[in-house]
Amino acid sequence: MIAGTLPAQVNDHPIQLHVLQNEGVVAYSWPSGDVFLSAGLVNIATDDEIAAAIAHELGHLLNDAPGRDALSLRGGGCSLEIEANADVTGAELLAKTRHSATSLETLLLKVRAASNSVECRSEISERIKRLTAH
Repeated sequence: MIAGTLPAQVNDHPIQLHVLQNEGVVAYSWPSGDVFLSAGLVNIATDDEIAAAIAHELGHLLNDAPGRDALSLRGGGCSLEIEANADVTGAELLAKTRHSATSLETLLLKVRAASNSVECRSEISERIKRLTAH
């Protein structure tokens, strides 16, 4: 399994992975431990990039306060700080596994390219800049 070396449980919740039949390039997570990847994301990503998407979402689950709503790989209304923190935590999780250390950056480049929103592309560019500086 692609995510086999990533944590199987976060905050007392088992991680449950789901693939949505949606061609958008998105991933998001819920505090329950449910992590959703779209088929569109899975179709354009390498195995290491899929692991990076999962690691980013686990970063949200590890960093964010209980009771929050779903958060997304693309940002989508979340603060830049919340997304950047999930990126850093996700990269740290990847560094502890067999996955490529640069896979989150390459995934974010693909997510940015798939976005129609200038604001979203700009925010992802800033996140990539912060991630590479970290």
